[in-house]
Amino acid sequence: MDIISMTQVRNNARGHFFDQGSTRFFNSRYPHYAYLIGKRAYFITSEKFEDLHNSYSSPRLYTVRVCNFTTGDVDTVDAFQKYRSHGQAVRAIKEIIKKEEAVPLNGNSSTLL
Repeated sequence: MDIISMTQVRNNARGHFFDQGSTRFFNSRYPHYAYLIGKRAYFITSEKFEDLHNSYSSPRLYTVRVCNFTTGDVDTVDAFQKYRSHGQAVRAIKEIIKKEEAVPLNGNSSTLL
């Protein structure tokens, strides 16, 4: 596993996932880093729905994502907004990394989560 910047993920992603309009609509936040395993980068996003016209605001919820560097696709792992806290999402991503690293790709077993 390697730690990479989200800039690298954005540069490899295709489609509208990181577009300013999409980010604004979902009130999304992204970390500064992702975890690269092979050709897949795992990261956590958070989203918060706000309806200013009806004075409604949902809690900020967290989603584990993966960007496939071969295809450029960004997908949701498990379910959209599955985690109620950042800590829950971190624990989930640690489990994913453990499974992915069952056979180390580069001999680096450090987990800097």
